[in-house]
Amino acid sequence: SYLQVGARSQVRIYETSLYQMHFDVERGEVFAVVMALDRRAALVLDTPPALFTVVKRGRYRVRVETDDETEAAVAEGELRFTDSEGKEIKVTKRRRARFSAAKRRKTWDSANSVIETPPLKNHREA
Repeated sequence: SYLQVGARSQVRIYETSLYQMHFDVERGEVFAVVMALDRRAALVLDTPPALFTVVKRGRYRVRVETDDETEAAVAEGELRFTDSEGKEIKVTKRRRARFSAAKRRKTWDSANSVIETPPLKNHREA
């Protein structure tokens, strides 16, 4: 497994331990290839508007643009995020989700359906 950081990207390491890897993606693009993931382990990709948790092996891309617009794409695997109402939302194979740091965000999947979601709180706001 590995995390590839794109040119002109800013990524901070928040935590790395045997069962928890947490990276803050401030701007730019990261690619995660997860070959194996223990059921007790978590890979977290935290962006300004959303916190994503990788739950299955697979290939993932997260991009944060200069206006904090964020896109998460899943080539293979599954990632999840929790909205401010506590509802867990899944992004699965060949799907993507887009967010902005505005008061309300929209998420799109590859079928172009739109889901309105309120802003999330993450460890940066705690």
